[in-house]
Amino acid sequence: MSKIKGVKLMICGSQNFEDRKFVYGLLNQLSLKIPVETVFAGSFSGASQFAKEWADENKVKFEILNIFDDVGYSFYDGKKLPKTIVKNASEFANIQQKFLELGVQLIIPCPNKEGRLGATTSNIVSIAQEMGMRVMDGELAYQRILEHRTEEGNVNKGHKVKLSGSNQLWLFVSIK
Repeated sequence: MSKIKGVKLMICGSQNFEDRKFVYGLLNQLSLKIPVETVFAGSFSGASQFAKEWADENKVKFEILNIFDDVGYSFYDGKKLPKTIVKNASEFANIQQKFLELGVQLIIPCPNKEGRLGATTSNIVSIAQEMGMRVMDGELAYQRILEHRTEEGNVNKGHKVKLSGSNQLWLFVSIK
């Protein structure tokens, strides 16, 4: 009997993202529905660091993936690019090829402290959407979780938050 392969996903987002429970909750709930085979994230603090910690604690393969390294990251850093550039620039075709080679199937973007995706994270989302890859709506997920948090920072026991949208992952999220 062959072992069921799991999902290969990328956590991307703000280096200033401080909500460890959010990242852990998403990954915990996702792993209940679909085995997680590999977690990719940047070599940064914030969401990437929480993803690495979760992978280590859950004995899931973790790989650093700084996708803008090969295309001169500093040029794109902090600039939200028009979709036509993302669609047509050869640099972004190289990033799409890297996603394909690594088998990345899902992008989970984490917002900044204000609950919005930063420019670089938005560019990663645009690249993935251009490929038809599944992308979770990180802003919506974070807003919905915050709506249902208790004063201790937990989601009310038994409460599930449903996320959906065009080309978005349907995911039930509950944070313990």
